Amino acid sequence: MRIFIRYREPRQSETVKIINYGSKNLSYSEIQWLKDIPENQFEQINKLYLFLNQNNISEEGVDKLGKDLIQLCNLQLLHIRVGLTQIKDQGVVTLASYIVNLKKLQNLTVSIWENEITEKGISPFAEYISKLVSLNQMELFLGNNQLKDDGLTKLSEKLVSLQNLTKLNLSLWQNQINDEGLINLSSNLENMKSLQKFYLDISSNSITDQGIQQLGLTIQSLKNLYLLEVLADKNKLTHDGKQQIIKLLRKSSNLKFISLNLENLIQLNSENKKLYQSLKKGLRLIYVKTEDIIYE
Repeated sequence: MRIFIRYREPRQSETVKIINYGSKNLSYSEIQWLKDIPENQFEQINKLYLFLNQNNISEEGVDKLGKDLIQLCNLQLLHIRVGLTQIKDQGVVTLASYIVNLKKLQNLTVSIWENEITEKGISPFAEYISKLVSLNQMELFLGNNQLKDDGLTKLSEKLVSLQNLTKLNLSLWQNQINDEGLINLSSNLENMKSLQKFYLDISSNSITDQGIQQLGLTIQSLKNLYLLEVLADKNKLTHDGKQQIIKLLRKSSNLKFISLNLENLIQLNSENKKLYQSLKKGLRLIYVKTEDIIYE
């Protein structure tokens, strides 16, 4: 269950365009989304929602996609979905090499789940994105790829350059990530002092207590952070590890909204009730799930 709404359905207007070619199994040459926009409107558009997921774009089609994107040179918001499109490592690098030319971007969402992306792709991708220093909101949906620890480390090292970010969403489920990757991410997050909202999905990896506890310590250090959502189910967390992160978050007095999904192994007992009540103190909204036990 996700209780924080991150995406609201946009309304189309002269400056906002919503183009949906998702799940049509088309090649990029068959999509031709830019023709849906009159050329005399290109400079007026400042927000683009482009849904191309589950098509056969491939690495070759991404170059054409990038060239089309930069025709809209005044974009301040770009939300692009190219999940399950076979673009692979070279495709995500090519895509980022064009996105970086959109100098007015403040809000960027890139969904590239299930594209066989490895460290070789995510590292140069992150290098390009890190140059968009005007970004204040960013969401990267990278689930079901092959980033591993090295890929996550390289990604997080580059994110530090984005010092104006107040909102960050990293969806990293099923990426063969171990403690090393999460610890390095946590270390780099400590330098992102402007963060106010942080969403992290690390479910279906191989995180243990060591990694999740380091994340908890990092959260404590982010004094401007007031909203946190962490999905960490289907990892290797123990009862003690899950208790520990709840205790760490209890000490984060700046947090006002928390959602945790840790799953498994925490039993409903007086100690947990006491922890929950302590964590709830001062919060306006809290959701904690540990297998079948839900506190709200």
